[in-house]
Amino acid sequence: MIVEDDIIKRNDIISFFNLHGIMPPAIYSVDNVADALLNLRKIKFDIVVLDLNLPLRRNAPSPTKDGGKKILYSLPNKRYIAPTYLLGLTQFDDYQIANEPDFRQFDFNIYSYNNDSWKKILENKINWLLKNVTVTNDRTTDQKILILTHGIMTSGSWTKKVEDTILDSNIKVIKYQYPHFSALKIILPWTRQKILKGYKVFIENILISNPECELNFISHSFGTFMTIKSLDESDISYMPNINNVLLCGSVLRSDYDINQFISKFNIKNLVNECGVNDLPLLICNLTCYGLGHAGRIGFQGYNEALSNRYYNGGHSDFFDKEYILSDWKSIIESEKVKCIDERKNSTYYDNFESTMNLISPFTKLLVIITMIIITIYVLPLGLLRLFSYI
Repeated sequence: MIVEDDIIKRNDIISFFNLHGIMPPAIYSVDNVADALLNLRKIKFDIVVLDLNLPLRRNAPSPTKDGGKKILYSLPNKRYIAPTYLLGLTQFDDYQIANEPDFRQFDFNIYSYNNDSWKKILENKINWLLKNVTVTNDRTTDQKILILTHGIMTSGSWTKKVEDTILDSNIKVIKYQYPHFSALKIILPWTRQKILKGYKVFIENILISNPECELNFISHSFGTFMTIKSLDESDISYMPNINNVLLCGSVLRSDYDINQFISKFNIKNLVNECGVNDLPLLICNLTCYGLGHAGRIGFQGYNEALSNRYYNGGHSDFFDKEYILSDWKSIIESEKVKCIDERKNSTYYDNFESTMNLISPFTKLLVIITMIIITIYVLPLGLLRLFSYI
């Protein structure tokens, strides 16, 4: 694989390979870090010729000085397949000198493009490889994967209903299961991190095994927070294609920057299923710092890929309606989203929602202060009384 954004330099290297009997399609050529890392997740390359001054992703406005080093330092990570040989090649002599220690610690070398010595080195490596059988270690991929993520205080029995609905389709279903998670643990941000970390590892492992898969998500309640936050905080350079994200009863804030999230991954459809009578989300919006009730009132803003759909139902009523489950299957298969709005125009309802949004920052602050008081004063006193009886 040749990782080089300069067309003249890239064509020169390709011609050198051709001269020594290496022809397309045996030659892969990319001009940015993201595409190179994607290939390294799928294919065991015999030789990688690596430039340093590279754009981080396709169509980036300008190259990054240490773009090639990002690839070099990614190789020890288990999500990538290290090549047999890697040869650094730069036309900037000062880059070569400055980066030699970085390459040597991985037992690789970097050479100056301005000095033809790199050609002899590369020729020797090609000749050596041609005399030996190369065993490839390519990774397989599933065409479509659907990830189901349930919320807290439940085993996610609805995931079986979804799985049964799409049983006859060419979609691989993966259900994320985690132990019973108390509602008290989601009140403060730092108590959510442990379960969020586990979910990130789960997603990474799927991507390692299926580097070019089409990912689809159906997530419910706190599972929507896990899905969006884990993806949003991920390294974009190795993320695959995400087609459809369906959120049900989402605990995310309605002002979450969902437009930026959609643009980051070029998502085709983000469907936010809202139950207008969702009491748990009403409580969540009043008590949980950093969370909200986008699963009741929808996400703010506009994006062609975003659909806020409203039902006359509660927090988990989506899973008891066959027509909704069938519609989800249709979205994943055909990517066509119907407009659904069962809300009734009501001044009372609008005023109620406005009032809830107005007071929620103050109620969340009150909850935090109460928990601090309990932690500092009430718990120590309780422990002292307990020990006084022992």
